[in-house]
Amino acid sequence: MYNYIFRQFGNSNPAGIVINLGWYALAECIITGKSASETLLTWCGLRYDTTEKPRNYPKSRIYVPPNEETNKAVVEIYRANPHLKNCEIAKIVNRSDTFVSNVLRKIGVKRDRWERHVSTDPRYAKTGGKK
Repeated sequence: MYNYIFRQFGNSNPAGIVINLGWYALAECIITGKSASETLLTWCGLRYDTTEKPRNYPKSRIYVPPNEETNKAVVEIYRANPHLKNCEIAKIVNRSDTFVSNVLRKIGVKRDRWERHVSTDPRYAKTGGKK
């Protein structure tokens, strides 16, 4: 009867079709002119802004400047128990593995990362020749 064109913003959704929230965010961007970051954060809880990176992980250890007492403690623990790994010494002293490694390197201890690893490949033989 009537030749009208209606602009439809929604429907009753009789088929029960579930629409992804991203499409609602896109529609809000187009209709209102908001930025994609705002609408994705509103609808989906996602951050789209690449300039601001959220920090979701807690700092494992607080930086403490090195002092002589801690350095001596690391060296004493190592000399008493040379079989301990750097991470175990770090837990005792409450510092990082890198800190322990640096202190031990200052006294000339360089740990072998591949302890008890023997390669069967003759190219990597420690004798220098072929087996």
